[in-house]
Amino acid sequence: MAAGPEARSGTRPGLAAPVLASKITTPALPAWLIPRPRLTERIAGGTELPLTVLTGPPGAGKTTALASWAAAVPGRVAWVTLDEYDNRPGIFWSHVAAALGQAGVAVPGGLPVPSRSRAIGRASLVRLVSVLAAQHRPVVLVLDDLHLITDPGLVQELARVLRYARPGLRLIAAARADPLLPLHRYRVAGELTEIRAAELAFTVPEAAQLMAQHAVALPAGTLELITSRVEGWAAGLRLAALSLDNHPDPALFIKNLTAEDNAITSYLVAEVLDAQPAATRDLMLQTSILNQVNADLARELTGNPQAAARLAALARSNAFVEPLGGGWYRYHCLLAALLRLMLRRESPGRIPGLHRRAARWYQQNGSPAQAVAHAVQISDGPLAAQIVIDELAIPDLLEPGSSSLADGLRQMFPPRELPDGTARPPSLLAAAVLRLSDGQDQACADLLDAAERRLDQVPADQEITARLAAALIRATVARRSGDPGTVRSAAAEAWELFGQLPGGLQTRRPLARAHILSARGTAGLWSGDMTAATAAFRAAAAAAPQGSQTQAACCGHLALIEAMHGRLNQAAELAAATTPPAGLPVPSASVALALVHLQRHELAAGQNRLKQAETALRTRPDRLIGALACLAAARGALARNRGAAAADLLQRARHGWSPPPWLDHLVTLTESRAHAAPAALDAPGRAGTEPATAGAPVVTEELSHREREVLRHAASMLSNPEIAGELYISVNTVKTHLASIYRKLGANDRRQAVRRARHLKLI
Repeated sequence: MAAGPEARSGTRPGLAAPVLASKITTPALPAWLIPRPRLTERIAGGTELPLTVLTGPPGAGKTTALASWAAAVPGRVAWVTLDEYDNRPGIFWSHVAAALGQAGVAVPGGLPVPSRSRAIGRASLVRLVSVLAAQHRPVVLVLDDLHLITDPGLVQELARVLRYARPGLRLIAAARADPLLPLHRYRVAGELTEIRAAELAFTVPEAAQLMAQHAVALPAGTLELITSRVEGWAAGLRLAALSLDNHPDPALFIKNLTAEDNAITSYLVAEVLDAQPAATRDLMLQTSILNQVNADLARELTGNPQAAARLAALARSNAFVEPLGGGWYRYHCLLAALLRLMLRRESPGRIPGLHRRAARWYQQNGSPAQAVAHAVQISDGPLAAQIVIDELAIPDLLEPGSSSLADGLRQMFPPRELPDGTARPPSLLAAAVLRLSDGQDQACADLLDAAERRLDQVPADQEITARLAAALIRATVARRSGDPGTVRSAAAEAWELFGQLPGGLQTRRPLARAHILSARGTAGLWSGDMTAATAAFRAAAAAAPQGSQTQAACCGHLALIEAMHGRLNQAAELAAATTPPAGLPVPSASVALALVHLQRHELAAGQNRLKQAETALRTRPDRLIGALACLAAARGALARNRGAAAADLLQRARHGWSPPPWLDHLVTLTESRAHAAPAALDAPGRAGTEPATAGAPVVTEELSHREREVLRHAASMLSNPEIAGELYISVNTVKTHLASIYRKLGANDRRQAVRRARHLKLI
């Protein structure tokens, strides 16, 4: 409450400062007040400690909560409502002394009443402290709006009284910001109760009671919506209740809560914006386009070198600016909406430039999704596409968790609309990868072709990233369609281009590195070079962000390679360790586990894994993995004596593409088994094939000529020295060949290797 004329005109230096009765009286409770027992209990519990602090923005309900507590809890309460005139020792202490006396504290007659113009003497403070400390029942002193007391000397006096007047004094301070008292000391000592804005905020049930007090009935959904929109802000709910009285369309009112002039916007303007210096107000308007702001981003948008200090001051003063930690802040959603409305009204021409600067800042700080979101806000499709290409975000768009980035781009490049004939390569590439993620492979290929025809139009400083994006898209399309030559060339080109990028960009885009390494691993797998494939997939898994789809897919491919070589335990461990995001199965891991189960003759479990792989391949097609799934399913069918089904599955493995030679060889071998004894395989109740049919490993690397010679001699039961003598090589060379044979056949010893080689008709 502001001091009246009598407080301003009736005193001359040296005379006693007048005391206003209204300032030392607990405020009356309004008729519409609803009980909030949780707050009353919190405040009552706080009075067991020396200090309680309630902080919150204007209208948070601090005063009302304290008045409710004072009315509900018996005890001696001295109340002082402060204003800017109390920021002088004489006036402040005269009101405190009067309030204490009114609460029953026997302030001694010898205690001098301080004058308005001079500080209270040390002796007077000592006498006051002595009186308070001697109280048999503690008195609670409430100082409302204590943030207005900023005089350093006065704050020190108050701190000294609070420190030495215990146990007879308890202090409750209500303020918009933390008072200048040494709160840290009380916090460390466990002698401080802090009630912040979040605790003062109304819950949905409390908001319902408030609306009912104003005879406003709202559906549950509408009530939750308005409580959420105002973030439980007491004044906002109260003003909304007044505005909703007899309103014909409550939902429309809530929708337009800050879209037009009303009681809520007027309150915010008066209590928050009009209280700010012009430079701070301008900073708030310009940064209102952001969901969150820090000092560096604020400086980028406004050019204001004092941005950090101004943001911190706004947060300290509880001007509806909330610190989020790490130097970040956010505006209360109502204030943010109001600021954006005022920015559109006052300076609409500044908005596009602000969004572009924000987009570039987020791009430079490694947040392409946020950068694209700002480009989308001003419908700048070319800027959004350029950010995606420059930031190597093509792999992000292929990740299941990239919805925010992909959704933003889709607004610029709708699924059924192609960029026009004048579109630049970045726009064509961005549209292409969206079509790819939507499963529209042909539309993606057409857009990719159009982009590649125009790559020579790209500025020199953007050429590498544009060509890299094209190579990544091309490799993915080729992997889906079954074009091993293109997979190999595109992966090699992508890796070479990636090496030409600045180190900082490589470092901040680990997913791009992982995606390129994964493409190299795929190229190695398709060519049958399992050593190169394993190295690339391991490097990709290490580079990929933890928990990403790319990391899970790389681990799945590693598991698949292990399973194909018969190393079942290693395969099972790798496949089980994959943790795909959003619960999406990884095709390669599912096929790997299917092979493990089949080689262990766990046919039902293997079939379940193959069904899982089939489901996954519908959303993430991969021709090679699909063919291996068909091959594994065919082997399972053979184990069940279903030769015709196996033959059909093997046809599917080859359909529509030319499998790599090693895979084609495996399909041929399995076909020979399927046709070897069809009557036995298809006849019900017959034993069919030997048990090893389902359990043999899928060998992906052919034995060399010399390895076959060594294996034939080993099958003749010759010792290593005897084999060396027969082939005119050293014993160590024989051992090296045998180790390679064991690895390729997934065997643990000579006997198992010979048995598997005979089964595969290698010898």
